[in-house]
Parts: sequence; C-alpha cells; structure tokens
Amino acid sequence: KGDHGQCECKLGNFQRGLPGPAGDPGDAGIIGEFGREGDLGDTGPRGQDGFPGSPGTNGLQGPKGRKG
Repeated sequence: KGDHGQCECKLGNFQRGLPGPAGDPGDAGIIGEFGREGDLGDTGPRGQDGFPGSPGTNGLQGPKGRKG
C-alpha cells in the first residue's frame, strides 16, 4: 500500500485565481481642449490555478471636447 496522500486542492488550501487587472483607460476625447479621459476598462476574468487573469478590456474613448 503506497501513501498517495490527499490532494490539497480539495481541502480549501487552493486559491482561486485573482481577477485580471483593469484595462487601460480609454483615450481622451479628440476634438477641442476639454475632452476628458475615457472610462477605466473592466477588470479581466479570473485566472486559474492561483494565477491572475488576463487584463480587462480597454475603457471607452472619452467624449469629444467642446471647441473653445
């Protein structure tokens, strides 16, 4: 009889992967001087086997600035 031990994954010692980092902010609005930075992207999906997930998608582009 060999002692195969137990898989620790089933004993709660296994960590789920962390969520991926947030995507980069979207580009600032293009036209005019008052365009603002786009929204922050969504966080990425959870990784497997304790590794971080892939990066999230980039944020949407900011609204166009008003012409001054």
